[in-house]
Amino acid sequence: MSGLNKIFNKPEERLIFAIARALINPAREGDIKDILESVGNSFKWDRFIRFIQYHELLPITYILLKDKQQIMSPAIYEKLKNSYFFNLARNMLLSEEFLVIAKAFNERNIPFIPLKGLSFFSDIYPDISYRSMVDIDIMVKREDLFSAEKIMIDLDYNKALSGLRDSYWLKEQCHISFRKKSGFLSSVVVDVHWDLDFKRGKTLPLPKLWLRLRDKEVNGNRVRYLSIEDTIFSLVLHKRRFGNILSLKEACDLAIILNKYNSEIDWDYILKWARLCRMESALYFSLSQSNLLDNILASHSIPEQLKVPFWKRKVINSFILKNTFFEDMDLKNIYLKAHFLLYDSLWEPVEYILNIPQEQFAKFYNLTPYTTKTNLLYRLRYLYFLRNLFAIILFRKMRLRVSGISLA
Repeated sequence: MSGLNKIFNKPEERLIFAIARALINPAREGDIKDILESVGNSFKWDRFIRFIQYHELLPITYILLKDKQQIMSPAIYEKLKNSYFFNLARNMLLSEEFLVIAKAFNERNIPFIPLKGLSFFSDIYPDISYRSMVDIDIMVKREDLFSAEKIMIDLDYNKALSGLRDSYWLKEQCHISFRKKSGFLSSVVVDVHWDLDFKRGKTLPLPKLWLRLRDKEVNGNRVRYLSIEDTIFSLVLHKRRFGNILSLKEACDLAIILNKYNSEIDWDYILKWARLCRMESALYFSLSQSNLLDNILASHSIPEQLKVPFWKRKVINSFILKNTFFEDMDLKNIYLKAHFLLYDSLWEPVEYILNIPQEQFAKFYNLTPYTTKTNLLYRLRYLYFLRNLFAIILFRKMRLRVSGISLA
């Protein structure tokens, strides 16, 4: 970790990295002890907790620090403990609810796939307490969406459209949410996807995805999971949606998958479809972030085989290093900057801004949809485009002179 100490020189940052690395490789837990022995009264526990929350690593933090409560205040320890047990109870509830959903889909012969957290619990993590999970994500075929909706309604779920029209979700998004009241969580949310990404032009992301599934039995229910390669793509594509672009939780997910299935991964498939589906930059971004944690790809030339320009690689790596622990926690600003790095051409994000649906525009800027004010601001969105021309000009200049640390 000595190289990283020069970049992330604050003890809170080093401890967070040590926790993430211990999650990926338990043999590295000793790094945590070494860091804790060197910190004193200058350690900012409030700052540490704030970033642990952002990076969604509260559960593993409690697991790794629960026997070291003498180094922190009772209030900090209780926060970690309460967050851990709340997460455990939530994950247990969501896991049980998923089995109910799986049984209903199987009984009606509707194919479905669990995505992200639920699929990881039975595969890459020791148990359900290690990773936080907010909702249930499943994917169905587009032609089965009406049947899936009927199943969810029969299970006492209602559509959660966030005040937006049905047509918006069906035409402009790749999932629709359902919500059911729950005494413990107040509600359980299930996102039903019909793809991993929006359709862009004539490009359908991963058209062979349904032909490459893995079968498992979970508590008597047949469950089909994404292939390892398509699981990697699901994590990569998720970064394009607004959220915690730099979350170390998902970087850990990817790093653990790469470590566990290293010799089994079909990299030819990944490289082929990353190129055909125009997601080489997004893949490079995700691999660089995970490689920062564990140097997983040291013996691979995969990042170099991606057709990502040298200048853009430098910008991506610099962006990750600069913003992993950004102090202002301005998610929208970070997302807008990253938006130009997660696509294979500069025109794609520009085109998205120009043609963004009014509903998405309102959602992003916390406006009330379908009002006169929102309609006016939406018509003026091209001013935002002019503002971002400066970002494009900046990136082009950096092709000639850019400095930073290469992670791959």
